[in-house]
Amino acid sequence: MNIFLITILLAFFADQSKTQRLDYFLVGSVDDEVPRRQTTFFVRQGETLKLHLVLKRGDEFFTSVDSFYSDGTLVKVFSNKTFRPTKTSWYQIQPVLKEYSNLWTNGNIEKNNVHLEPIRYKKSLLKKTNNLPSLDFVNIVEKDSFGTYYFTAEIEVRGKLLSSINFPSFSATFSLHNKFAHKIVQIVYRKDDTYVGYLSELLNTPFVIAPRFTDDGYHQTDTRIGSDCAAFAIYGKRRQGFDIPYLGPKWIHKYLIESPKYTFMPSEEIGTEVYVAENGELARVGTNGIEVGDIIHFGEQVSVFYRDAGIEGILDKDDLVFQCFKTAPHLTTIEKSGFYHLQIRLFKWKE
Repeated sequence: MNIFLITILLAFFADQSKTQRLDYFLVGSVDDEVPRRQTTFFVRQGETLKLHLVLKRGDEFFTSVDSFYSDGTLVKVFSNKTFRPTKTSWYQIQPVLKEYSNLWTNGNIEKNNVHLEPIRYKKSLLKKTNNLPSLDFVNIVEKDSFGTYYFTAEIEVRGKLLSSINFPSFSATFSLHNKFAHKIVQIVYRKDDTYVGYLSELLNTPFVIAPRFTDDGYHQTDTRIGSDCAAFAIYGKRRQGFDIPYLGPKWIHKYLIESPKYTFMPSEEIGTEVYVAENGELARVGTNGIEVGDIIHFGEQVSVFYRDAGIEGILDKDDLVFQCFKTAPHLTTIEKSGFYHLQIRLFKWKE
């Protein structure tokens, strides 16, 4: 074997050893700021977000940006080398939106017989982003499609896949973005910083009856894995900074003020069905009645009043509520809420 061939083989195996030590992670940049290495990125309407792929080999970083923050430390990318993986594929991971229930026990005494029904997820290839070093979130989601999203990348180097999630569908009882930190990134997109705006962060997440703590110690609603009707309503207040624990519909009253102190039933009045108290008083909408963000309590279900869409100033079947029921949080009319003909009580949040 000649010297030239030996040199080529040594170089090849040295390069292969470097490849074996190769790792990757994702960083994100909001409004073109210096990217950060985080598990979750919060984005408001009108803001931009780009995810960037970072390849790491020893102390070398290969990425399309000059620097990024990791654990509060600015990491400069000193290498001017252009390292390109054989193949880069970007994926969106979405939960299957349906009813999940934690209301039965699994007989595990060590876990206090608590059952967590695994959430089903599916992974979809974003075809137009193949081999791109960055992912532009604004170009991926439809306009005003608020809610929680998950993205990941699969990296292939000389036939070796550097990926943690390499199957199209799976079930999990943990939080994806914490379990696979920095390889799966959670993006939380909201309308604004109002109470209802924070509630919009839970769109695209499933309906989970009695949400609990995950296997890795995170509350399912706080980490936007899923919620039920009461947890959904409470989430928005917690995001506003209020110290309210997650409670069921029967116990949420502790943090609410009934206003007015009547019960109402739907009745055929003024050419449509409106809510009327026993004394004939109509349920009002506006400064002297129910307002955006107030709670409509159906007894077994709570919904958040969203907009006066029917007869102006009167609570009727065509008004809109924000609720978590059936498969996921959604906007609906009171008539189509599933609880229309039940007696209701109206509440405001305690400040």
